Amino acid sequence: MPANAAPAPIRSLSPLNPLDHLRLLWWFFMRPSRIEAYRTLSGAESLAKTGAWLSSTLLWIPLLIIMAAIGAGTLPRATREIPLWLALAGIVLGWALTGLLAEREDNLSAGWHAAFGEVFSTAFVLAFGVAFGVAFGFGLISGLDIGKVVIFKQQFSPAGILMLVAAFSIAYGLAYVIADGISFGGLFIFAPVLAFMAAFVGILGIQFVGVFFSIFLTLFGFAFVGSFITTMLAASTVVRLIERTPGSWLEILFRVGGFFLIISAYLFLIWLCLLRGWRLV
Repeated sequence: MPANAAPAPIRSLSPLNPLDHLRLLWWFFMRPSRIEAYRTLSGAESLAKTGAWLSSTLLWIPLLIIMAAIGAGTLPRATREIPLWLALAGIVLGWALTGLLAEREDNLSAGWHAAFGEVFSTAFVLAFGVAFGVAFGFGLISGLDIGKVVIFKQQFSPAGILMLVAAFSIAYGLAYVIADGISFGGLFIFAPVLAFMAAFVGILGIQFVGVFFSIFLTLFGFAFVGSFITTMLAASTVVRLIERTPGSWLEILFRVGGFFLIISAYLFLIWLCLLRGWRLV
């Protein structure tokens, strides 16, 4: 190839292709340079749209696992039953609403990072995602328990509930970091809550949605303060070290660890909820 020849464009990503979602997820953790090359050679629009739907999928997988477990009867039910098809229909609707909201958002990542710096913005997004997951997890558990759908408090030990919420918070924290690096938008940060309430108000009732939202707002404040302090200190230290030596073993370890951590969070939720692992906790 001649020295002055333009590099060949990377095959275009499509938000409708699940394999492109997996490819983009792999790029983010294992080959971040491919994302920048794609922006340069193929444009940012298809990258942002595919990233929006990928982020929506990552955020809804924990809810998909729990609602599928409720519909399949692998979580301890109370007096109220929810058919599996109805639970899955609510998940699909919520996922679609989140993706549509995220797809129509402007990518704020570049301006956000430029204004606040790489260290602060990355640590802040991670802290936000962890706090979001903690509040969402506890709000969901409390709402389902009060709505007599699942008897968490009677059947789950405190350790089991904490593990469930921890898996939620890890999945959400990393999903928001991925969204921030690819297609972060202002409305997208609250899109899952808005979509969840819209999708499940008819399935679980207005009482459940009211309980969930009030607990989410209350716990989000406490969880955000706690997670922000701890996550900010840890993440800012790691990001500073990575910035000083890009491509170092620390960056590789951090990215590989993040990839396996989010996969492990999903697998743990499958074991805990769908495979009845809660009986052993």
